[in-house]
Amino acid sequence: MEKPSKDRLTLSPGCRMEDEDITGDCGGEKTMISTMDGGLHSVDRPRNPSDSEQPRTVGDDAGIRGDENFPCPFCGERFYSELSLSIHQRSHDGERLHSRHSCPECGKSFPQKRKLTAHQRLHTGEKLYSCSECGKCFLWKSYLVMHQRSHTGEKPYSCSECGKCFLRRYDLNTHQKSHTGEKPYSCSECGKCFLWKSQFVLHQRTHTGEKPYSCSECGKCFFRRYDFDTHQRSHRGEKPYSCSECGKCFLHKYHLNAHQKSHTGEKPCSCPQCGKCFSQQSNLKRHLLSHTGKKVAILP
Repeated sequence: MEKPSKDRLTLSPGCRMEDEDITGDCGGEKTMISTMDGGLHSVDRPRNPSDSEQPRTVGDDAGIRGDENFPCPFCGERFYSELSLSIHQRSHDGERLHSRHSCPECGKSFPQKRKLTAHQRLHTGEKLYSCSECGKCFLWKSYLVMHQRSHTGEKPYSCSECGKCFLRRYDLNTHQKSHTGEKPYSCSECGKCFLWKSQFVLHQRTHTGEKPYSCSECGKCFFRRYDFDTHQRSHRGEKPYSCSECGKCFLHKYHLNAHQKSHTGEKPCSCPQCGKCFSQQSNLKRHLLSHTGKKVAILP
């Protein structure tokens, strides 16, 4: 009698094999699938009357596991079938998305390639969106849209309490807190509260003495970026604010505003002692010295 090979098992009708790892029922409604490393296991299938009359063969092409020829490209784990690999890869879906779209400069990951592309412009300095009115360029399209409103005068966000309008929704949301009295930013040093986070950050620098903006020309340091930018114009000789009446130019906008009052005759600053009026607060301060002989702080 020919000895059954390891790769092919033939079971005669009515036989029964028993082993701690291999079980089969030739007369029932189950058939055996042989696996080289895990023994035989049974799966349900409809009973065929002819099954009891014919030998059953479980061969190489009937479910025997071969080599683990399907490696996961993400973690390297290997699988016997494409189906098992496909099921396993679902566990990596989130990770694969992020690893596929990570920034080579800083390592930050993004779920979509377009977001990675936009982020990379921060590193390259590329500004794709330019204003057709003035030529100014922007990194983000949303910034261009907001900038264009400065040309059109559009202010789409209006306050339901007072009707004041704003360019940005963020500014509207912050403004609405002024009606409720909410001041969410509190200084841990002195307890003073602020409506704007930017005001809160600037205030904290009065406690720490921090002046993060330093001029590369003269070394002077500033609390605020605005003051730093304005100072640098003094080195370049820029005077961006010009009077529409006489053409005189100024480095600071508040100097222009004060100058324009000389054309209109407006004198909004009045002396509380004698009622004399002045176009500028600095002139009022000098006048107050004639009454008190001391410098007086003028509250806005």
